Amino acid sequence: MSKAKSLEEQIEIAAKEKKQKDDRLNELLQKKKEQDEKAKNERLKERGAIVESLIEGAETLTNEEIKTLLQDALTAHK
Repeated sequence: MSKAKSLEEQIEIAAKEKKQKDDRLNELLQKKKEQDEKAKNERLKERGAIVESLIEGAETLTNEEIKTLLQDALTAHK
């Protein structure tokens, strides 16, 4: 009977270790997601600055006007 208890203890230990590993994996995945979001936000900020520096009066245009202007410029480029 002590073997069965020992097996039960091993199962408990393995389950606990699995939960700890799952928790660590979730923590790392969350950190990766946050890093990716931060990089994306930085990239978008930089690209927005580039667009504003190249379009005279960009700060007075709406997002839709900027979009249309860029679409027209890119379509004319094809």
